Amino acid sequence: MRKKKVTVVVPVFNEEWSIASLWGRLSSMADATNNIEWNFLFVDDGSLDGSRARLDELAMRQHAV
Repeated sequence: MRKKKVTVVVPVFNEEWSIASLWGRLSSMADATNNIEWNFLFVDDGSLDGSRARLDELAMRQHAV
């Protein structure tokens, strides 16, 4: 059976310290569903903290981001 593809769009604004926690929950959910190919599109909406740097680090480590 062919996997369905789902992209989740996540808006981010000054969420530097919650990105890792959010990713933990999202990746757990994705791992629990074998029949879906997940992609996560984080959109930094002009954050003034280090959100962008955290998102860049996450994208380098995770192929689904």
